[in-house]
Amino acid sequence: MYILLVTVVISFLLKHFSDTVFIIIVLFINTTVGFYQENKANQSLLVLKKMVKIRARVLRNGYEREIDSEELVVGDIIFLKSGDKVPADGRLIESRGLKVNEASLSGE
Repeated sequence: MYILLVTVVISFLLKHFSDTVFIIIVLFINTTVGFYQENKANQSLLVLKKMVKIRARVLRNGYEREIDSEELVVGDIIFLKSGDKVPADGRLIESRGLKVNEASLSGE
C-alpha cells in the first residue's frame, strides 16, 4: 500500500496523470476488498465464539456444579482434569503432575 502511495506521488510529480488515476483506482479497490474480507472474517469469528461455549466445573455453596465460563465469579473454585481448557484466570490451590501446553500462547 505504501509503495503504491509513493508511486502515486511520483507519477503525479512526473505529470503522468493517467497512471496516477489508475493507481488510485487500484488502491481504492484493494482497500475496499481488504476491508470487506477482514469484516467477513471478524463476523465469522464472532459466530464461532457464540457457538463454542466453554464449560467449567466449580465448587459453589459446597456443591460441585458445571456452569458456563461466563458465569464464573470471584471465589469460585474450578476443578480441572486432563484436556480441560482453563476457563478463567485463577490461582492454583492444589495440583498433581501438572503439565501445561503453552504453544498457543507463545506461537510455537
